[in-house]
Amino acid sequence: MAITADGGLRVNLDRGDVGVPAAGAQAVVLSRKTITPWLSAFGKRVQRETMTPSPSAAG
Repeated sequence: MAITADGGLRVNLDRGDVGVPAAGAQAVVLSRKTITPWLSAFGKRVQRETMTPSPSAAG
């Protein structure tokens, strides 16, 4: 899982995790609006820092 540049969430699923293995790997992207209410305080901080990194985070 990873927070996207626009604050959404990308979930990568390995081959066979969903569907048949022949379908290959899958990715699901959920919008910022969808995931934000479900994030913990730490998750919201990660989301903010991903969208707008602070100078101290680049460090």
